[in-house]
Amino acid sequence: MRYRDMEEAEEVRLPRGYPVLAEIRIDPVDWFRFEQMVGDTPVTYVIGHESPCDARMTVYVACASDEVRDRLRDGWE
Repeated sequence: MRYRDMEEAEEVRLPRGYPVLAEIRIDPVDWFRFEQMVGDTPVTYVIGHESPCDARMTVYVACASDEVRDRLRDGWE
């Protein structure tokens, strides 16, 4: 899912068990490493990303909790 699709949707449908949406800004060089580490795990699920802009890209991650979201932000931003 791309950002423009999310903007057009009235409500983003998060996968069951992942009630928190995180918007993580990463260096595009780290995309494959990020996807391997954070990808589809018991506590995270990547639901989309934007194309790189201004040497950063936004990745949308459904998280199992606020704590998981906060740890992702601390570790990647």
